[in-house]
Amino acid sequence: MKRFWLPAIAITMAISNGFSQDVEAISLYDGTANQTPNEQAAAIRSEAITSTSIPVLPDETVVLGVGVLLNTASNNAEYSGYSNYDPVSSSFHKPSIFNTNTLNRITGYSITFKLRLDTVTNEVDNTNPRAVFSAIAISSDLMGVEIGFRLGEIFVQSSGFTSEANSAAFTTTSLKEYKLTVLGSNYALEEVTAPATFAPILNGSLVTYSFNRFTSNPPLPFDPYATGSFIFFGDNTGEAKGVFTLGDVDFTPIPFDFAPTGGIIALGAIAGLRFLAARMRDKSSK
Repeated sequence: MKRFWLPAIAITMAISNGFSQDVEAISLYDGTANQTPNEQAAAIRSEAITSTSIPVLPDETVVLGVGVLLNTASNNAEYSGYSNYDPVSSSFHKPSIFNTNTLNRITGYSITFKLRLDTVTNEVDNTNPRAVFSAIAISSDLMGVEIGFRLGEIFVQSSGFTSEANSAAFTTTSLKEYKLTVLGSNYALEEVTAPATFAPILNGSLVTYSFNRFTSNPPLPFDPYATGSFIFFGDNTGEAKGVFTLGDVDFTPIPFDFAPTGGIIALGAIAGLRFLAARMRDKSSK
């Protein structure tokens, strides 16, 4: 009996602890500090996705108390934004936070960010889905999601970038906070309407993206979709241009806080194990 009971207790405690962990968010960029991500030496910085030629940086302006405004319409290099990865050194900006195994979809993670589309000067429709702003999260095993933000719509790129895998009508021209959660084989995008209050926008299955960096126009010096634990916020296409404002960006390795449901499950498991143990004791005494 002891051989069964002790492992069962350990398993139940592991389940309970998994639900009761309270993991604090890690700041990747503090938009209220009145600095650009590079000035702040933040975990996400510019020039991660650039052409192989010498990049021409876009107009970048600090928005006091909010974050950074990026005008990609003035960017001759076509691509611009902020990432946790530096392709020049093939390393992460903050190794204390990120390595290739950090974005573990099995244990789960979440990323929150504040965003506003200010203007869009060129935008492609859903027959050739491109967006002036994209949020990319590639997990450690290279399954991930790319979410595009356009005027009045948020969509998810298909694995070959030829269609919208998922989409929803949404107002993107006002500053809002979004939460992207990845767990197992699935993602969910929500609007943070108040602390600990969320409104669902999109959810679906993660994909493995098929991308040829040499045929992209202009070509990229590395393949972001083949880079484990890669994060990007910005304009990653030469077919859409505009202006966007990016605010606070936070990362949480395990997106689980204690919830009554988790507590009930754990308590139910304990009760069930106690009942089973009692039945086995009765049988052994007969």
